[in-house]
Amino acid sequence: LEYATDLFDAPTAALLAAHLDRTLRAAAADPGVRIGDVDLLTDADRLRLGAAYNDTATVLPEGPDTVHGRIARRAARTPGAPALVTDDETVAYGGLDAR
Repeated sequence: LEYATDLFDAPTAALLAAHLDRTLRAAAADPGVRIGDVDLLTDADRLRLGAAYNDTATVLPEGPDTVHGRIARRAARTPGAPALVTDDETVAYGGLDAR
């Protein structure tokens, strides 16, 4: 596989080549296929993407947990991050925790 190494790393180039291969195979199998209907992802790709983007496990503190406790911990980490947004006001976690 030859590619512009200043533009792409090896995994990206391999992925683009695989997508091109799937596109060409789909077009050869059905010359009337619309390009937007070609499925570029394999089943393995879907599993990998699903696992990567859904890895959202959170370690919770031991003992009872409260809404205020979660807000306080978030305020300690990111006090300026928006916690509540309405048409008239945005309240940051730090401000919400102080209330």
